[in-house]
Amino acid sequence: MSELPTNYDRRKFLAKTAGGISLASAFPWFDQLARAQQPDEDEHFFIFVEMSGGAHFMLATDARDPSLLPLEDKSRCLPFAISDQLPTSVDYDQWQKDSNGSITSEEGSFIIQPYIGDMASSYKVGKTAYTVNGVGYNGRYALGPSGLVLEPVVNDMAVIRGVRMRGTFHPKLEIFAGVQSGAGRHIAGSLAKILQEDSRYGGPKLLDNIVFEAATTGVDNAQLTLKTNRVDGQSLASLIGFLGEDASSKRLFNRAQKITEALSRGAISGEHRTILAEYITAVGDAPSLAEQLKQLTFQNEDYSLSLEKQFQAALTLIQSGLSRVVTLCLGAPNGKNRVDGFGLFDAHSGMFHLIPGNSSSENTQRHHLQLGKAMSHITDFIKLLKSTKFKQTNKSLFDVTTVVVSSDFARPSNLSGNEGFPDSAGFAFGNGHNWRNNNYILFGKGVQGGAWIGENDPISQWANFVDFSTINTPDVSRVQMPTAIGADGRYTGEQQDTGLTRTFMVKDIMKTLFAVAGHEKKFEQYHSSTTAASTGRQQQQVPLLLGPQGS
Repeated sequence: MSELPTNYDRRKFLAKTAGGISLASAFPWFDQLARAQQPDEDEHFFIFVEMSGGAHFMLATDARDPSLLPLEDKSRCLPFAISDQLPTSVDYDQWQKDSNGSITSEEGSFIIQPYIGDMASSYKVGKTAYTVNGVGYNGRYALGPSGLVLEPVVNDMAVIRGVRMRGTFHPKLEIFAGVQSGAGRHIAGSLAKILQEDSRYGGPKLLDNIVFEAATTGVDNAQLTLKTNRVDGQSLASLIGFLGEDASSKRLFNRAQKITEALSRGAISGEHRTILAEYITAVGDAPSLAEQLKQLTFQNEDYSLSLEKQFQAALTLIQSGLSRVVTLCLGAPNGKNRVDGFGLFDAHSGMFHLIPGNSSSENTQRHHLQLGKAMSHITDFIKLLKSTKFKQTNKSLFDVTTVVVSSDFARPSNLSGNEGFPDSAGFAFGNGHNWRNNNYILFGKGVQGGAWIGENDPISQWANFVDFSTINTPDVSRVQMPTAIGADGRYTGEQQDTGLTRTFMVKDIMKTLFAVAGHEKKFEQYHSSTTAASTGRQQQQVPLLLGPQGS
């Protein structure tokens, strides 16, 4: 079979098919797809996870150490027992009185410290254990009630705390592009394009840069970044459903046949019709690939609320040779998953409790439960990657896959927010936006597990500055992080957040990932247009996170 032209428009190919799958950029040869069972031993895969709506990481990987808090001072701190019981208006009135008017303070002079059962069992403070060039070091971690499930894997993850985002409200694209507008280049597209051109990895894959469940991505220059292949569970099932034997699979295959018939009527060119036929044939000619795809039980399930199922899909696409870079999105609103506002973690009411009779946002009420579920899926996925052999090599999938998890903004744990209350409408309760303190979780190939870095003021939770002149050290305890909070408990000002003394930025994470991929020099080529213009300073990667494979 001759190589397909690279200039046809795949976006139109299935633009109106089941579930809205949209394929773009160049296919590999389809006979190569059929043989795509043995990728090179040096292969490198990337998975990005967008936790839509703003996760409250204070409950998970960025918990406050209770020993550092004035728990007895009612004007500074509210120990709050999470339960199903809705707080009363009397409770709210008392908190307002005790906090001396700090209820809506964006500066965080009043902190809510939530716990389940008792404070001691809800928070875990400890040290990680990691090794760099044969030398052992310790990092420090603090886990909250939603993050306790991460304790078995704290030595496998690197966590960057206190990452500043430019937007104060749903930066969205900024999470993996570094800019708030829709014109930015998503790092997944950049890395996918670079890895396709890297001779070590054998060229493109059919679904490189696949975006799952409505993650926010943007591309402003197709010459530099690979366009996305947008897909959801139902539309992907329409393409692979013919592999099964049950009635549902046959219905999906019939639907795919109808798509082909529609193409044959001239809606799309004959070339695209041939592409679909070749794709189906190639998958059928790759028995192990077909067997792996059969394990995906998409059918009509809503994958938007299950990170576990999305991880399963990503892993299958990677193992089957279809994808190298995958972006997942947990909890994007789709009209049927009953989430509040902008996503699963965007609780406008019921942050810590249940709101009677409000089923329209039932999945975002009791925020800590959904966050805890997501953290447990991360733990399980790390264990699965480490226990799964990568093809016929001596490596595990953990050794060849880099995973990055973050949310589109953080939440403060003070009384800032816009949560309504039945007897006190508009009363603020812990669901505002803390744009100076986001968290990134990284693990896998090229990441130094155990190197948790970043500190925040115990009360305000705002990120401390980082002295980047001290960051080139394998010992995280030697990185200098001067406080960004003045004596009055307020942020000391943007004018100090410059040069080598500043907070972590999203672009620091991105440049680090370029280094993990072995293509640090290409960062400026792909992202300099937004780096200099947006920040006025040179971005630096966080080299202490790089493991031995991240050269």
